[in-house]
Amino acid sequence: MTIHKSAAAQSGLMPDFGVPAGITLSRSASFSPSGSTTVVSGDTIQMIPIPKNAKLLSLAINYPDIADSNNADVGDGGDPDRFMADVKMSGANTKMFPGSGFDNTAGFLKVYNTDDTIDIAIDKGTTAMNSSQTIEMFVSYMMVGTINDEG
Repeated sequence: MTIHKSAAAQSGLMPDFGVPAGITLSRSASFSPSGSTTVVSGDTIQMIPIPKNAKLLSLAINYPDIADSNNADVGDGGDPDRFMADVKMSGANTKMFPGSGFDNTAGFLKVYNTDDTIDIAIDKGTTAMNSSQTIEMFVSYMMVGTINDEG
């Protein structure tokens, strides 16, 4: 099991942490294995760093046609499939959370108590993701904790 990181996750920078509550923020990241590196079943890709006190509003992933046999979960350090479970990586596609077809709503409006990352875990499959393939992710969130009447 290897942990791969997008440039956003590698930087570890979360420049949004000082933004006042109630303002919607967005972050995006992309990941392609570099050189001869491949991503295989059991590997995790850390995509987007999320700061403490962020409330997740939405998430989207865009992925290439890796293979019919490959599945992935989308979650974070506390729950690897918090947002999406068993996403079939066949056929280039975009998936949204929350969105139709996803019963896993536990992550909707999740407030992070510590810094974390939004991750993609390749949990099934025999086909490796290679350097000609790119996964993209977009998240929107807002910071909480500075307005006294927030729920």
